Amino acid sequence: MAEADVVFNLPGMAQMILGVAAPVLFLFYFRSRSGFATEGGALWTHFFIGMISTLLTAAVLPLQPIVDAVEPIAVRLALDAFLIAAIPEETIKLAVVLAFVWQHHACETPHDLLVMTVAVAAGFAALENVFYLVESDTWQSLAFARSVLSTPAHVFSAATMGAGLALWRWRGRHWRHLLLVLPAPILMHGLYNYFSFINATLSKSGELAMDRTSWLVISGFLGINLVNIVLSNYLSRRLLDEESHVRRRFTLPNPKLLHRWRNAFLMQRLFWATLGAVLVVAGGIALYDMITMIGYPPFGGALAVMCVAHGLLFVAEALGIKRSRDTLSYETPT
Repeated sequence: MAEADVVFNLPGMAQMILGVAAPVLFLFYFRSRSGFATEGGALWTHFFIGMISTLLTAAVLPLQPIVDAVEPIAVRLALDAFLIAAIPEETIKLAVVLAFVWQHHACETPHDLLVMTVAVAAGFAALENVFYLVESDTWQSLAFARSVLSTPAHVFSAATMGAGLALWRWRGRHWRHLLLVLPAPILMHGLYNYFSFINATLSKSGELAMDRTSWLVISGFLGINLVNIVLSNYLSRRLLDEESHVRRRFTLPNPKLLHRWRNAFLMQRLFWATLGAVLVVAGGIALYDMITMIGYPPFGGALAVMCVAHGLLFVAEALGIKRSRDTLSYETPT
């Protein structure tokens, strides 16, 4: 996925770490939602398989010169966004999931399948990040931008795909579930790229200004990102709510183990709450500064808004962990 050329005055190494670590962070986010019930070894295996699958996207490179010759420019950008990026990338992810995840013994519940699908996409995004950073002269700002924009888009689209597969497998084979498996991820991925490509084209031509076109571009870009976040998290929560409550209502054999588990939940809660608060504050300050500046690229504002959105998401997760922690209990053996 492509994103805007946004420069922030942050330490280069910190931005690099953010860009590489972001896929792992968002994978950690979805795994933590189920209380880390998904098998860790299988998770990282599929993460690395997802990384390797990124190399398969080279198969569409011969089409790039053909697409570059297409006119008008709006059609060319749409073909670039969907034919070169969204369709092959999402199809590759689905093929990997069906080949390696679908029948894996670790997929015991619907949410396990969702998390494994996210692992494949997170690995895919991680290696893609490395490719972009190596080729970029402004890798510092690009690393941070990809950690907030591209990586979450990959992961949340994959969560939607995984939820569709889980619903198809465990909740009945209905055509609505298939819409979530491939059409929805392709649509969100393609529109994400399309709005980003438009912004990049306007930037290069020097026509980027706070006019109607720019506002439409940034509104569409933010809209598709927020829809992606809301849909994937709704489906994740729906699967968890429909699953057996055994995993989230633990009866532990002794008070010492109960104390350790509650401390672990507390540390998780502090982690997500702290990270969320930092993103909300940093994004809010950046957005305020941008509003007071004249002629700042609109996508800079989009990046700040997405920082706030992810921060609120992590704070909400911290509240959810509190509810999970409260379900722990100690039962005296009889």
